[in-house]
Amino acid sequence: MRPRTGKLHGPAARCLAREIVSLRAALAAIAVLVLLAVPALTPPASAANDGAHVGLAEDTLRDRYFVAGALLADIDHFLPPGEPQTDTPAFALGMLERAWNGSRHAWSLVRGWYEHLDEDVWFARAVAAALAAYPAYTTTDVRLGFDYWTVTKHPFSMDFGFMLADPEIPGLIASGLVATDAAGVRAAMVQLLVSTDVNAPGLFLQVNASRIFGALYPQVVRDLEPYYDAFYAAATAGYRDPFPRLDAMMSILHGAVRRMPAGLRAALEPLEAQAQRLARLRPGGWIASEQAVLLAIRDRAAAAMGPTPAGRLAATTADLAGQIAEALEPPP
Repeated sequence: MRPRTGKLHGPAARCLAREIVSLRAALAAIAVLVLLAVPALTPPASAANDGAHVGLAEDTLRDRYFVAGALLADIDHFLPPGEPQTDTPAFALGMLERAWNGSRHAWSLVRGWYEHLDEDVWFARAVAAALAAYPAYTTTDVRLGFDYWTVTKHPFSMDFGFMLADPEIPGLIASGLVATDAAGVRAAMVQLLVSTDVNAPGLFLQVNASRIFGALYPQVVRDLEPYYDAFYAAATAGYRDPFPRLDAMMSILHGAVRRMPAGLRAALEPLEAQAQRLARLRPGGWIASEQAVLLAIRDRAAAAMGPTPAGRLAATTADLAGQIAEALEPPP
């Protein structure tokens, strides 16, 4: 694993660097605008607060695809008119269905997508509490203040070149859209990072805007700090996993097979090893293959069931293999 330096790496990172070559100049221009007229900085109240989403997701689960999912749920801000809102339960369910037979990265991405939805719930509660205490403040103040405290207290990696280099990600998103293909989604992903439009700011601009906001309005961010801390604690306490806990279940199955009598163990171990390999590598169409192997384990173990300790262990193993195969059925 690369060190968490916050720097970009590899060809995808170089590509991203070319795409943001004008960002520094744009940020300098924005800073001047802020000093002259702060309203030029502030995005609409409906704009994303992606700094908070990324920082909280990274502190919830140290998995870069999980973090990418929490960020990309806001991609609709950069899609053409007519495309659906992407930070909704309906779109998240579609992502879940499309990723079900996908890679480990796809599963992590969708977990992060659901994390974004949970963070939105906690954020709405935090906004309501903060504005009740400080009615002169606005939702935009809270967004900028929360982004400020995220980058100040919980700095996060800004290396997202990996997601631009992974074709699985734009493909999963594009399949749920009306008219935007994978190339169009990738272009929107770039804008989600680097847009300098103050009406639709990208992540990098949002982060810099929050720092400027904190410098210009230190009392506002101090007032918002306890509300941010409560929001952070609630949102990072855990995450909702819409997928079966496959790794844990496969580990239990492995232990059960290892405890089998020698003869039955010898018969089951090759099948169990195949099931573990499929779960780890996830080749195309892996779910159906995984289920077939698990059902073969179930049937072989069921044939050895009986009243003896070994027979009862065989019954437990058969039941476990069947449960895992059932858990892998796609959502209805």
